[in-house]
Amino acid sequence: MFLTRMRLNPGRRGTRRLVGSPQIMQATLLNCFPPGAAPASHGTSGSNVRMLWRLDPGDDGRALTLYVQSPARPDLTQLVEEAGWPASAETWQSVDCGPLHDSLATGQRWRFRVTCNPVKRTNLPGGRGPVGSVGSPRRQEEWLVDRAGRGGFSIPTTSLLDPAGEPDQLARQLQVSSRGTLRFDRAAADRRATVTLSIATFDGVLEVTDVGSFRRTLVGGIGRAKAYGCGLLTIAPME
Repeated sequence: MFLTRMRLNPGRRGTRRLVGSPQIMQATLLNCFPPGAAPASHGTSGSNVRMLWRLDPGDDGRALTLYVQSPARPDLTQLVEEAGWPASAETWQSVDCGPLHDSLATGQRWRFRVTCNPVKRTNLPGGRGPVGSVGSPRRQEEWLVDRAGRGGFSIPTTSLLDPAGEPDQLARQLQVSSRGTLRFDRAAADRRATVTLSIATFDGVLEVTDVGSFRRTLVGGIGRAKAYGCGLLTIAPME
């Protein structure tokens, strides 16, 4: 697996076009792979693992940072021409995730970020009901904690101190750093539909509890709407 990073120029028309439609972004990224190397757009097919991507706000508050995880190394030349800084010496960077995945061990702690589509299916007396968004930040945190157990990791807690400096209560090392609603048009066959997604970005600390499951989570992502910029879990060493 490869993780690729590219900064997008917010002043370019191409950037606004891509950011405004996750469907267009997904299709554009899939075209950044040569024939036979394009990752699956939905699920997996044989040894072909799907591509995941995410948009993060830039450190300067302007530029966006695009992260792409894929089984093959992409060529973002055209994307740089449309939405980057073509004359810059820094275009995009790709790293092989293999050494990182091989170094994972139970008990390790990592800083992480993931943008998800937190939804749950309603249980009805007659069977399974519709899927609905999870409302408050607290419930969104609980949604991620629930999936952490299945994904080979946990969210550790830390002690909060009272005014006297004594341990008062435990809090998870997790926060919803941003949340909102994403709406865009999706073209399908001869009709056009509006897609509405509730999204939340989580930042925090995780602890690896099952290496095999955690590797699968890193490769496969978390939750729904993975074709629309959700699900990619990225990790970094603790400071």
